Order: sequence, then structure tokens, then C-alpha cells
Amino acid sequence: MADVNSLFFEADEQAYAILGQNYLNSFLSTGVWGQWAMILSNKRLYVKGKVFVPRQGMARLDEDFNVYDLTGSSYSVRSMLLLRILVGVLFGFFGLAMIAIGLDEGQSEMYLLAFFGFAMGTLLILMIRDIRHLGVICKGVIHYYPVRKHKQEEVDAFRKQLGLMIDYNRRQMMK
Repeated sequence: MADVNSLFFEADEQAYAILGQNYLNSFLSTGVWGQWAMILSNKRLYVKGKVFVPRQGMARLDEDFNVYDLTGSSYSVRSMLLLRILVGVLFGFFGLAMIAIGLDEGQSEMYLLAFFGFAMGTLLILMIRDIRHLGVICKGVIHYYPVRKHKQEEVDAFRKQLGLMIDYNRRQMMK
């Protein structure tokens, strides 16, 4: 199994924080990225792996930022509650309409169609999740990364370490 240090540009770099530790371990053992990971070292922030880009498909990430150029991070959640409500209402009306038709015309197939409509609506509601992004601010430009598959605690811990590194570098530059 390869070591995380094999990903660094310089031999004297040390890893301080990792977002996506399981994905990184998987890559180090197999050589194939399943998802993406961020590695914060004392000199750079590395972003490596695969990410889904809307209207483009899967894209390979291989980015690095000098830690002295980093100025902050952001975390955003775009709620999909309205979409979930809309899907629930539409499939609910569909199911109720099929039941009404079945009662009115005595067609038992409509009950099956109504059940299918309710089941599909419920499944879609459960599948639609909020969109979460981690932003890394470098030289005034925000680079967004989807963190849907990363645990919230892991994202929070990584942001804390990133913020501490940025503060440390600012203090060093003011000396």
C-alpha cells in the first residue's frame, strides 16, 4: 500500500488534515479513485479524485493550491425541500386521480397504478437530497466541491484545520 506522502510534491511535506480518508485509502491501495479527497499539508492543499460535473459527466480532479494563497473556506447547503414537496404533491394527485377513476369506472388496474404512483413519489422524495458544497477560497476565487458523500463531521473537522492553517500563515506573514 502506497503512502499519502507519495502524493506530495516535496519530500518534507506533512499531512495535517484529510477530507475523504476512506476514498484516499482506497486509492492508495488500488490506484483507482472512486470519489475525491482533499489533503491539507503544511505547504499545499491537494484535491484529487473523481467528481460528477452536471452536463459533462465524471471528471478527474488533480488540483493543488499553495497554502499561502488560501484565504478562507465556505460551506453551503441548497435545500431541495420545495422540489420534494412538489414531487409529493404531483404523485399524490396522480395516485388520487387513479383511485377516483378506479372507483368511478370499477377498473381494478387503476388501484395498481395508484399504488405505483404513490410508491414512485415516495421513492423520489427519499432520493432527492440537499445539495452541499465545500468552497475553498484562493486568491479571491471560490472553488466549489460537492460534499454529498462526505460525512458532515469530517467536513467540519477539515474546515477547522484549514482555517487554523490559514490563520497560522497570516500570522507568519505579519512577522
